[in-house]
Amino acid sequence: MKKAFTLIELLVVIVIMAIIVGMSIPAFRGMGKAAEMNGTVRALCSTISLTRQWAITHRESAGVIVETNLFFAFRGDDKTMVSHSGVGDSAVKKAVAEYKYELDTTSTNAVWVWKLKRYFIHKTPSDVSSAYSYIVFDNLSDPVIFTGVVLNMKTKGKVVNGVRFKTDGGIKTTDDDNYVVECTNVDGTGSGKRITINLLTGGVHVSDR
Repeated sequence: MKKAFTLIELLVVIVIMAIIVGMSIPAFRGMGKAAEMNGTVRALCSTISLTRQWAITHRESAGVIVETNLFFAFRGDDKTMVSHSGVGDSAVKKAVAEYKYELDTTSTNAVWVWKLKRYFIHKTPSDVSSAYSYIVFDNLSDPVIFTGVVLNMKTKGKVVNGVRFKTDGGIKTTDDDNYVVECTNVDGTGSGKRITINLLTGGVHVSDR
């Protein structure tokens, strides 16, 4: 006759399984964070490289805006304007008249993005009671928005929010230094990644932080 399991033996097995599952959860979370980090880094590197190639091929400057939780590519020169209404520029008026736009409130760093069919407008309020500063971009790509990774771009030790390429593929800047994007997990865990953009060639190199 087969011997049956006792209640105590079953409880011991259940406890052991619960312990094993509990120990494996952090590992799965770590895998998810690593996957998002690697995906964000790959997407940003691809956007940077394709934007640089676009500048060379079309003989027109192009760049990539990098904020803490989003990035997108643009062509040509940006134009800054100041307006209370947000439609103080003729190009923006035309775009607003032709296309509907919606406010994206997923940004966590007080930078709001309007997506039009052709234009992106960055709006950085310094004081809600005064005029805002608007920067208009002719976009090459839709914004990539993420929640688990934080991006921080610097050159020569100072924080910048984008990089622009010349028609020869080099970086268009007055700072004689490479551009570096520090990529970290939003909760501060893990080692993160570092993206270095070469000042002269525009080439991209990825390394661990």
